[in-house]
Amino acid sequence: MFASSWLRPLQRRWFPRRAIRRVPVRWVRPCLEALEDRTVLSTVWYVNGSAMGSDDGHSWANAFTDLQSGLTAAQPGDQIWVAQGTYKPTSTTDRTISFVLKDDVGVYGGFAGTETTLGQRNWVAHPTILSGDIGMPGDNSDNSYHVVTAGFSTSPLTSGVIDGFTITGGNANGTGFFQGNGGGLFNNQGALTVSNIIFTGNSATVGGGMDNENNNTSAITNVIFRGNTALYAGGGMYNSNSMPTLTNVLFTGNSAFEFGGGLENDGQPDHTVTLVNVTFSGNTAVGADDASGGGMFCFTGSATLTNCILWGDSAGVSDNEFGQAGGPPSATITISYSDVQGGAAGTGNINADPLFADAAHGDFRLRAGSPAIDTGTNTGAPSFDLAGQTRPLDGNGTGIAVTDMGAYEAKASPTFSALLSPSIVYGTATATLSGHLAANVIHPPAGEAVSVTLNGVTHMAALDGNGDFSTTFDTSMLGAAGSPYAITYSYAGDSKFNSAIGGSTLTVAPLAASIQFTSVTVVPNLLALNQTETIAVHVSGPGGVNQGTVTFTVDGHSMSASVDGNGNATAHLTLPLLTAAFPQSISADFSGPNRSPTNATQNAFWNAMGMLTPAVATFAATGGQSVQSFLLGLPLWDFLYSPSGRLTEVVFGPDLMRWDFSNFGPLTVVTLDGVLPVAVFMQPQ
Repeated sequence: MFASSWLRPLQRRWFPRRAIRRVPVRWVRPCLEALEDRTVLSTVWYVNGSAMGSDDGHSWANAFTDLQSGLTAAQPGDQIWVAQGTYKPTSTTDRTISFVLKDDVGVYGGFAGTETTLGQRNWVAHPTILSGDIGMPGDNSDNSYHVVTAGFSTSPLTSGVIDGFTITGGNANGTGFFQGNGGGLFNNQGALTVSNIIFTGNSATVGGGMDNENNNTSAITNVIFRGNTALYAGGGMYNSNSMPTLTNVLFTGNSAFEFGGGLENDGQPDHTVTLVNVTFSGNTAVGADDASGGGMFCFTGSATLTNCILWGDSAGVSDNEFGQAGGPPSATITISYSDVQGGAAGTGNINADPLFADAAHGDFRLRAGSPAIDTGTNTGAPSFDLAGQTRPLDGNGTGIAVTDMGAYEAKASPTFSALLSPSIVYGTATATLSGHLAANVIHPPAGEAVSVTLNGVTHMAALDGNGDFSTTFDTSMLGAAGSPYAITYSYAGDSKFNSAIGGSTLTVAPLAASIQFTSVTVVPNLLALNQTETIAVHVSGPGGVNQGTVTFTVDGHSMSASVDGNGNATAHLTLPLLTAAFPQSISADFSGPNRSPTNATQNAFWNAMGMLTPAVATFAATGGQSVQSFLLGLPLWDFLYSPSGRLTEVVFGPDLMRWDFSNFGPLTVVTLDGVLPVAVFMQPQ
């Protein structure tokens, strides 16, 4: 309901026009295009706060350093190009001074300061700021009442453009004529074109960001209202007896104490505000009395909303998203093909989370799978969105392009599928990688490419007419040690498709290898009670093995040896003699680059003659018989047997040491040639 304590601004009347002095000599330059046999006379005036030239505005080098100079010089049909930087209405503290727009003059920001055509500018990359912070920095109590005005102190604008600026720091908190309206832009009467503008950080009694008054028919396109406040109504925008058209507009983070955190409309029944593809989110009407319409509120007049989103707004009392007064005269809000939290009557409306990309950080684009994608109407929809993206797009990949709800049009989101993860053997010359890229039933056009990266090498694989692609990599140098190798697939996107990333792996299996013993030679050292064993092996495999390591282990003692160019490895391993006197199991373990690990074992005996596997025979001892073991013809051991045939003791050398082996039975005698024993081993009985 309308707050009875509030006195609405009633001073909406015609006021004396401020006299405007025309510059007696006008600089002109011929238009590049001839119209029949006439030359169109228009001037581009250049403004750059960093210019160091003659300050006459005729070129970037000699640009005006103050926008006010450009506005003074401009005549109907002219353009003013403003380079990036911050510009203030005055260098004084006079809060009543604003940038006053002129009829049929286009004021454009977003230039780097080198452009020769309007189309070369980039207002996002080169922010051009119009600031009302003319007094103490950061203290808005002494800021300009209005940063920009149109049709206020001049005649109504029949045309005129402001495009490519951030407007901030206006504080319309005065008590004079309209000094409480439109902190960022006060737009009275006429038909102003407002495009590519960000209103942020402005405040007012009504219309913190912008106020449209008195039969205003302005076109407001590709505009963001963010973080503006109103003491009473219309934190982002306030409309009074006006009929503006809003297209591709975002209201977020705006607040009003009473009505319309984002927007309020107040006008005669025949005054209709038209909103097409507008998003409201995160706006608030904060008052505790009768605050209503966190997103928007219609006090009187009417509003028509098509392809809009109202989601995540709040109000202190009622109508979080939109509200309307009961009159008289009653307000009318007509909503169709829109996503409204809590629901709204009308054709094509839905009540579902629009799945903003990241609303908490100001990204109100639609994520893949959003119910707002392709659910608007193409009738009356713009041909582009707030980001300049073409509309409509087939965002859900059904094959039919339908305009989305909200300020942003979603591209189709393709995904990778059928990505190969091949497995090859080391040394394989090539591997072919392929896959498919599509969004539902549609896919990027033939000729576009997918970036495929394997082991730091990138190929651009062209898409065919069905979304398929393939490319062949040289894999001959890919080692098994790095396997599996990650493969990344990347699609950059285009005007209709979002970017996409995919991944798979390539496995490189090692080659096989085998190991064989070639010799084991034992050289004893009787005085040191040890022996040195020379062990040799040969490693083989496909293509030959010419590198790697063999680790030899005998009775817990290990030594490693490198494989030479012929696949051979030899180790000289020193062992205690007493340990070496028993049968030994020699283990050889091979490991090498791009080869499978392999192992071999061999039983070996103390064999001075270097035989790998001596002959083995069983000796049946009789009572009292002695058997000697000879090494190079020298007696080493005497074996004495009891009458029962059991070994009773062993004498090592000349009676140096004796052991009782009465629990052992039959003997295994190892001989060099089947006759001369060289080693004797006992088997437990």
